[in-house]
Amino acid sequence: EKVNDLKIRVVSNMEKQHFVREMMLERYANRGYPSEFPVRTKCVLLFQTIHGVDTLLFGMYVYEYGKDCPAPNRRRVYISYLDSIHFFQATSYRTFTYHAIMIEYLKFVKERGFHTAHIWSCPPSKGDDYIFHHHPTSQLTPSDEMLCSWYEDMLKKAKANGVIIEARTLFEEYFKNDCLSASAGPVLDPCSLPYFEGDYLTGEIENILKHLNTEEEVKKKGRENLTSLSGNISNTQQKKKVGNKIGTRSNPGELINQGRDKVMLRLSQTLSTMKRNFIVVQLHSHEVVAAMEQNDDSSALVKDHNSESSHELCFKKPIEIENQHFFGDTSDKDPPQESEFFDSRQQFLNFCQTNHFQFDELRRAKHSTMMVLFHLHNPSAPKFLQQCGSCYREITHGTRYRCNDCSNFDLCQDCYEPVVTGLWAQRDSRFAHDKTHTFTPIDMEAKPDNQRSREERAKSIKTHLELLTHAANCKSPGCSMNNCARMKKLFEHIQMCGVTYKKGCKICARLLSLLSMHSRLCTIREKCPVPFCDQIRQKNRRLLHQQQLMDDRRRRGQNKLHRSRQTKGQKHDQT
Repeated sequence: EKVNDLKIRVVSNMEKQHFVREMMLERYANRGYPSEFPVRTKCVLLFQTIHGVDTLLFGMYVYEYGKDCPAPNRRRVYISYLDSIHFFQATSYRTFTYHAIMIEYLKFVKERGFHTAHIWSCPPSKGDDYIFHHHPTSQLTPSDEMLCSWYEDMLKKAKANGVIIEARTLFEEYFKNDCLSASAGPVLDPCSLPYFEGDYLTGEIENILKHLNTEEEVKKKGRENLTSLSGNISNTQQKKKVGNKIGTRSNPGELINQGRDKVMLRLSQTLSTMKRNFIVVQLHSHEVVAAMEQNDDSSALVKDHNSESSHELCFKKPIEIENQHFFGDTSDKDPPQESEFFDSRQQFLNFCQTNHFQFDELRRAKHSTMMVLFHLHNPSAPKFLQQCGSCYREITHGTRYRCNDCSNFDLCQDCYEPVVTGLWAQRDSRFAHDKTHTFTPIDMEAKPDNQRSREERAKSIKTHLELLTHAANCKSPGCSMNNCARMKKLFEHIQMCGVTYKKGCKICARLLSLLSMHSRLCTIREKCPVPFCDQIRQKNRRLLHQQQLMDDRRRRGQNKLHRSRQTKGQKHDQT
């Protein structure tokens, strides 16, 4: 039995800001806790050709918090959601294939300088879908213990192959030994815990803070009522009697964990019953992790570690970045890749639900995959193509001439000669261009240099984003900045266009894609001057709220499961 025609694709690779939730920020902002974390999200899909048709069978969403992210998320990855359809051909290799994908991903992030990976093992509740809409009725949902064992088997393979150093539970990492961790140090409050989007801790901390705030308000009202009722009592009568026994309410003495944060105490009690479900994967040794956190050159430590290891998958040499051996840069060589439908798990699920793209039968899975691929290869938001500065057409073929002196000015091969020689400038001054400027010809049909094309694309996106922000704030009618007036005309166009991007307007689609990118990176809390930024952020907040509701259901379902187990265990002990 063989496994054939497997294809793995990263269909979404996007940079965004992960904002801290309200109660967490309100309680711990005065301790220097950040209000947001920069993160790169990815969607990884597995396709298999079945009967000549590509069929989507496996999906994984991950969050990567790089070296520029503030603590406690720095250099950590969070494997958020996994989902699969059981139409995989050669079923005996299904688990092996899914394990191999995860192990290779851990190897990939380890090479890039991430030192820790986090996994939350939680099967879906009845009626909930994680990524795919409508699973086959014959596909059984794994139990809690079965899913934990599935992850543990995968991590054992990863350790045997030298990909990871060790796998521990979150409770052992942060809550054992009075919250004293060898890698994290003393964990006194939730500010030291990793804070990932959609994670159990993120929602549970909000839930605990909500209960604590309610309790504090009740106690405050009770004290106020007690003070008003006992206003005529003498000071001697008001004096509280101190008990003789230490450790009571009247005489607390030096109780254990009095200095511990209340949120940490309640988290510890909750996580103690579900230790296996939260896994912390150590990718590097403690020495390498310490060097990475201090931004030191850890390549020598990695070399020493690899020379002592006998595993085949260990890395033989550090990554070379800018001609220096420096093992610790978490940057991704792949450029950002936007997808309107795959940017988040909730967006893809909503897209499938709205269009009735189901995966409960093989024929429906094939059709749904075909429709998903069509939308993926024909996105409404086009790529960032250079425009000719003279005729304003996108330069897709032939030769593009890039000005070496202007920040963002290109000419197509049809306009190059008339503009450079000044022929068209004699008829219209808008075609005039400084004759002292030089141009570099770029063959648009030649096979591109990947590294160079990535750098050019990143530079182009950065330039467009800067121009977008400038034009939105510029009030001068005769601004000297290149293309400021053109960007303002684009703002007017998108507001007045009767075609819109939904009906195929390329100008609207291109500008809307740029606005979407700006809105994800925008840090302005109040009204943003960039057109449609507030509306796009509001839409993103609605999707995030919908995602948080799903995460809260997931968290409550797991709490309910473990509480029922705990109650049954107590009853069994009593009998």
